[in-house]
Amino acid sequence: MNKSYLIFLVLLISYPIFAQTNAKYVNTSQIVFSKPQISMSIIRLMINEDSMKVKYFSGKEKGQESVYNQFSKWAEKKNIIFYSSGSYISDLSSDYALPVGFCINQGKTINNNLILDKLHGLIVINQLGKISVHNLKNSFIELKNSKGEKVKFDLSNSLQKNQFFNWAKIEKLTAFQTHLFLYENKNLIANELESDQARRSRRLLASGTDESGNNIHYMINIPTFSTIREATNSATNYLKDYEEITSIHFIINLDSGSGDTFGLYKSKNLLDTRNIFQGTIPLSNTPNLLVYYVD
Repeated sequence: MNKSYLIFLVLLISYPIFAQTNAKYVNTSQIVFSKPQISMSIIRLMINEDSMKVKYFSGKEKGQESVYNQFSKWAEKKNIIFYSSGSYISDLSSDYALPVGFCINQGKTINNNLILDKLHGLIVINQLGKISVHNLKNSFIELKNSKGEKVKFDLSNSLQKNQFFNWAKIEKLTAFQTHLFLYENKNLIANELESDQARRSRRLLASGTDESGNNIHYMINIPTFSTIREATNSATNYLKDYEEITSIHFIINLDSGSGDTFGLYKSKNLLDTRNIFQGTIPLSNTPNLLVYYVD
């Protein structure tokens, strides 16, 4: 393991989250890099555990309850691992904010504006709560229907895009768009992102496979103000050199700006109080929410 880029490992702990899982499947760490100096808090999730699932709350629709109320009622019988704001939002008010780019929630279209020139990451969650990420720069995206059969769509083709919209409704998929920084081991930070030298806190969701074939997801919270490239490179180095991930499937961006909601549960109904595992926007005001949980 090459640790030349590390100052020190601040904290590495493992603990059982719920009775349904244990520290083998979920643990946390905090790490600090030297060049550039970036601190990260990480939630590591072993997705091979079948009971681990994902849900997305897209926002408050007209006549509906707030995301907070929707989440609170739904979560009563769930064991939540963590929650985070997900997609970018169209309005600073959680009462009016909608996801930027294409969004569908359990088959219901929230926003049919598919953005192909900037938001190249399409996050899809199926009826079983399994998440996948697709690169919209590719000539087509490949998914599986409820029968396990593969289906392909070229979303740059208007006819196939409409077919995808209709198919997603039938399959009751949930999906939203965001920036895709790395896909199948290839860094995708293009000119429009490279030119963004703004330094701000970042939150990334990553997925990779280790040498034993385990599929592992990482929620990487970066409170240090950093550029997109600095944050992505630091996350990549951590996954390859510390976690010894042999193949990184994706690194996507989650909103840590105007919709910065983030929380980790130590056990049912008990939130982790460490600042590194908290956002700046309270859950009660969140405009949308991505949740990892055990059913």
